[in-house]
Amino acid sequence: MSQEQNTSVTVLLNSAGLPFDSVKAAQHSMRLKELSPEVYEVAAYESGFGIYPKGLAPKEPVAEVAKPKIKPNVEKFWKLQFAPKGSPNDTEDVVLSVNGDVLVMQREVEVVLPDRYRVCADNARVVQYQQRPGEQRKIVGSVRTYPYMVSGEASEEEYVLFKNKGNQMQKDYMERMANEGAPSRA
Repeated sequence: MSQEQNTSVTVLLNSAGLPFDSVKAAQHSMRLKELSPEVYEVAAYESGFGIYPKGLAPKEPVAEVAKPKIKPNVEKFWKLQFAPKGSPNDTEDVVLSVNGDVLVMQREVEVVLPDRYRVCADNARVVQYQQRPGEQRKIVGSVRTYPYMVSGEASEEEYVLFKNKGNQMQKDYMERMANEGAPSRA
């Protein structure tokens, strides 16, 4: 729990230094810290609740302190083209997944994607080993799974257009497969 001075009164806040979300959460914290309800009390503090020494809580809630504005993290978008398959073992398409969001892209076609997927492609690597008789195999390097060439920066609007077009192509393909049905066993 962090402590904050409030005109010479110590206020106990949550472990992040923020007011508790509810009276119940503050009381739970008091029990965990073995703070006696005869010595401490919960009272309003800024946009939540704090733990004060008994009888020293302000009669009116303490006003919120102006918090500095944090700039939103603006992500870059890139136009790039993935290299053709380098070996028969390579996949036909480029498949990148970031936090469960999957993008499937064609090779040798210019695509637009967010920087997080470009970083994912940079980190997708196949480890190369060397094995000599009588020795343990050792790592001699790694090769990118999805090498690419950057054409330049793009906008989020371009990315959304490309993604919507790709999603529609996938839906159309799925519909065709559903309409054709399973092959008959005649």
